[in-house]
Amino acid sequence: MSAAALTPADMLVSLRDGLEAWATANKGKVQIASDPFHALDLLLQSPIGFRVVVWWEGDEPATDIHQAGIVVNRLKVSIGYGRGLAKDPSAGLVTGRSSQKPLYGLISELRSKVRAIQFSDPTDEISSVWAAYRGTTGVVVPEGIAIDAYDLNFTLESVIAYELETSSSEESPNSGSSES
Repeated sequence: MSAAALTPADMLVSLRDGLEAWATANKGKVQIASDPFHALDLLLQSPIGFRVVVWWEGDEPATDIHQAGIVVNRLKVSIGYGRGLAKDPSAGLVTGRSSQKPLYGLISELRSKVRAIQFSDPTDEISSVWAAYRGTTGVVVPEGIAIDAYDLNFTLESVIAYELETSSSEESPNSGSSES
């Protein structure tokens, strides 16, 4: 099991920065969202081109041994087109729009790009991890309406950094001092 000490902010910045050039070259935009509602709000805006929204969904312990401090982070990388007023709104999914690639083609490229991003521990140049792909699901707004957007689901293992506080005026509980 390989893991690096990464914060959610480290992960999201790595995703955003790792996808920026690809998105720009394909007439898209990458943004970080704070939660699923913010992600949905960004996806529903009508950009020229497509929008990629990255967000941290949370984490859970990687093992039953809590002292290990290894967690599995759940990352969402959402991609969507604004539907617009096209005669056939679903055409953008498989044939593209104007000079843009089809959404399903962009999803395949995006999945490959995310899998290639190396997440490095900022305090340790040796430790690196890669995100594991966990499937794609359609985005549905709270009213139950599907939109031309998809969530690509990834997991990424990381280590929780420990900070130990010590005080020179207090003895450690394990110091073994005895009174005479």
